[in-house]
Amino acid sequence: MSNIFFTADLHFNHAKVIQFESTIRNFESIEEHDEALIRNWNSVVRPRDKVWVLGDVFLGKDEEHFFDIMRKLHGSKSLILGNHDTFPIETYAKAFDSIHGVWPKYGFVMSHVPLHPDSVERWNWNVHGHLHSKKVKYPWKQYVLYDDGREDITLPDPHYYCVSVEHHNLAPVSLDTIRKAIHQT
Repeated sequence: MSNIFFTADLHFNHAKVIQFESTIRNFESIEEHDEALIRNWNSVVRPRDKVWVLGDVFLGKDEEHFFDIMRKLHGSKSLILGNHDTFPIETYAKAFDSIHGVWPKYGFVMSHVPLHPDSVERWNWNVHGHLHSKKVKYPWKQYVLYDDGREDITLPDPHYYCVSVEHHNLAPVSLDTIRKAIHQT
């Protein structure tokens, strides 16, 4: 039996992502970063598993380097295009079984960028990437009153589940984990 996994914002070959997310992607070089992500991916994904990559898989123009990385990753792969996925579709078609913009499946809708709440309403949950270490928050603030004053609290919106690698130890997350999390809300 195969398992299903999700990930986003791998940013292979993108040296600046180490600066942008330095507390989580704490690497000396992009080569070290890429090798760690490949190792983490393959530690949870078996060759017969399915992985949905929700955008921003690789930056740069070196198609051979892109294919070299993709060959090292276990599992069959489908891609939800992200804002940094700039190769021609034909290039991605050689590495992925299917390519989509937004795709409803498994009882939720998948996208790279979080969808507008009016669009999410139809499926109840949006599994997405793009935000890296951030999460979609409710558009309003709640307050906690303390003796010395009030503190603003903005809570994560439970209708969104971010699969950016920063939220999952730089590795794909299983469909079972996502279903447990979204059905607890």
